[in-house]
Amino acid sequence: IDASLMLLSQTCGFSDHVVALSKTSHIAAQDPVGRTRLHYAVMLQDVGSVQLLLKETSEKPLVTIQDTDGNTPLHTLFTTTC
Repeated sequence: IDASLMLLSQTCGFSDHVVALSKTSHIAAQDPVGRTRLHYAVMLQDVGSVQLLLKETSEKPLVTIQDTDGNTPLHTLFTTTC
């Protein structure tokens, strides 16, 4: 997951955030702006990573985690263009 997100994120300028998230194994880890791997996978329209992330977690649903602006990954889907 992290490798594909890293490649896509370089195009959009998110690579620093994705690198920070890749240093933790916690699937619900958040970066300094509160985004998770799922936020970035959605922002980068990486359907494969989104599906994998949703299948891998048994913790608090990743779709409900908000970033510092109050956006969940679902909000991000409709508000982000790369």
